Parts: sequence; C-alpha cells; structure tokens
Amino acid sequence: LGSYASLPTLLKELNWAFGELEPEFLTVYYGQDVTETDANGVAESLTSCFPEADVSLVSGGQPVYYYMIAAEGTFFPPLPSYKKDPLPRVSFS
Repeated sequence: LGSYASLPTLLKELNWAFGELEPEFLTVYYGQDVTETDANGVAESLTSCFPEADVSLVSGGQPVYYYMIAAEGTFFPPLPSYKKDPLPRVSFS
C-alpha cells in the first residue's frame, strides 16, 4: 500500500484497499525503534478494524520501517475449473 506517517491514515487505506474483503490473518512486524507497548496498540487498532482476523505481532527488528503488515486470506474469487471449461488450445508452428 505504501508508507504512512499516521496510523489512522494507514488503517483508512487498509480498509479502502481491502474493500469488502476480509483478511483471515494479519501479521504485524514491528521495527527496532518500536516498543512492544506501541506494537500492541497497533494490533488492537487492527483488531477493531478487522474483527474477524487473527492479528499477531512479530518483532521484526527492521531498521527502516516501523511496521510492515502482512495480510493473508482468500482475496480473489476461485479460478474456474478448467476440467469443466477448458482453455482453448493454441498451436504454435
């Protein structure tokens, strides 16, 4: 999504980016200059935005970014069954 100096702005952008999709897991990697107390506050904010998600914290120790957030879940519709609807065959000569 990008870099944001403000946590509320980040959460607003996450809500917008996910739209109606709901992540199943959110992992917050917090950097070397972030306290565990601050990281817990971010986790609580994410939990309030995405109540169905399992939010976990990892001390990533990254020197540049305060937080990196990974989202996991089923975000896209499943691929069609190619057994039922095969792709057209293409021949190369």
